[in-house]
This record gives sequence, C-alpha cells and structure tokens, in this order.
Amino acid sequence: MAFNIATMSEYTQKSTEILREGVLFNDNFSEFQLQTGISYKEYLNFLDATPTLVAGTCGIVDGGNTVLTEREIEVIPMMSNSRFCFDTLYQLAVTEEDVAASLTLDTVNKLSQSVEQTIWQGDALGNDGWLTQLHADAALVSLGDATVLSATNIDEKISDMIVALPDATYTRGILTLYVSYAVYNMYKSNRIGAVAANFAEAGFGVNQMWLFGYEGQITIKAVQGLVGVNDDMILTWSKNLVIGTDEISTVSTAKWVIDEVNDYAWLKARFKLGTSYKYAGEAVSYK
Repeated sequence: MAFNIATMSEYTQKSTEILREGVLFNDNFSEFQLQTGISYKEYLNFLDATPTLVAGTCGIVDGGNTVLTEREIEVIPMMSNSRFCFDTLYQLAVTEEDVAASLTLDTVNKLSQSVEQTIWQGDALGNDGWLTQLHADAALVSLGDATVLSATNIDEKISDMIVALPDATYTRGILTLYVSYAVYNMYKSNRIGAVAANFAEAGFGVNQMWLFGYEGQITIKAVQGLVGVNDDMILTWSKNLVIGTDEISTVSTAKWVIDEVNDYAWLKARFKLGTSYKYAGEAVSYK
C-alpha cells in the first residue's frame, strides 16, 4: 500500500514557519532581547548615558558621561533529524492529511523545550547558556550558602536577593526572578502558609506572579529552562538577557525528506542559536 508523500512534501514550507514560531520566536522568549542576523559571531554594542545637570549660564558646559559596552555573542549551528517509519504512521489515529501536521507540531514542541534548556543551562554543542556565562562574570552579584532551599526558607532567601539588588536595576522597569518550577511552588506554598500571597496574576501566565510586597515591581517566574536546577535563582530585568539567532542571514529551516527506498520520512530542522547578556552587575544570583 503506497503512502501519499505529497502531503509530507507540501507541508515543508509550513514546517519552516512553525519552527521559527515555535522555537526561534517562541512566546517564552519574547520578553528577552533578540539579536538576529548573526552568521557566526558578532559584538553586542550597548550604552548607558548618564547626563549631569549643571548650572544654567551662557555658553555650553559639558555635563554627563556615556559608557559604551561591547560583548561578544556567538551562535552555534544546531540540527534535529527525526525519522518516522511509514508503517508506524499508518497506525496513528489521524488521517493521512493530518500526519505531517501532527508530527511537525509535536516535534517542534519537543525542540522548543530542549532549546529553552540550552538557553539557560547550555549544552554539549558549545552553548554555555546564561547560567554558566553569568556565573563566570565577576560582576555578578552572587549570593548563596549551604542551606537547602525549602518552602520554609524560600521567602528569606528571596528577600536577601532583593536587598542585594544594585540601585541601577530599579530604573529598568519590572524585574523578574527566574526559578525552576520546583522553587516556584516552594515560594507559592510559603506564601499560602503565611496567608500573605497576592495571587492575582495580572495577565501573567500560570507560572508567574508578583512577589509579595513588590507588586508592580518584581515578579517570580518558573521557566522550563531551569528544570532540574533547583539551587539557582536569577533576578534581573528581562532585556538584560540576550538570545542570538541567524534568522536573517541564513533562514532557519524545517523540512520533510522522503526516503522511498527504505520507507522512512525524515523531519529535518536546522538553525543557529546563541546567548549572551548586557550587564552581569545588574543580575543577582542565589546558588
């Protein structure tokens, strides 16, 4: 019984669109700074202007200072090749027309989870991830002790992080404490126990809320990228963290490739990804 490969082939273009939307431009990443068009390495250039008020008088009096910062970001080529047997596809509870769509969506969803962990924790391909990069920077405000985080002490540890925040971070807008799901639930349990939590999510997702007492200033957010890292919390402003892709110079692709000889269908995805940050001195870590 022949398999209609036309459906797979026609889905190639849509696969590419879903890859970009589901992995490279995932809603989970929209809060961070996105740098596109990186073929290999680029320098991130950003500045902080500090204007100074001086007494009004005739002429022009120089006042102020502008600090230019340059940091390198490198994107790493990444690929995923998923192989499916036609005989197995027949057993799926979907019509032939839905096979490509179902497999693509599920594969891209799994890729998205892997990419988010790479962004935070790094991988064996050469991506260091934000945690490794920030902890290697002496400017990072790093806290931590031998105490194991628990629902009993999590509020105290978070308070220590807030106290350690540099004043400059408060000018950046709303700050976010990024944690694992386990730590997020520790904090929520702590606040429920204290009958002090404000769980009005104010438009946030199900895994984000205001820190108690800092409504409108600081949120706590559980992210997939920190799953398994329950001893590391990062507090900073979201645009301080940078994601790099090659999306402009080399369009990322996902396509179906049909092997009619061996009766396999391959979903092949390729893209480039990298991470960096702006100011380690405006991030607080508890590890």
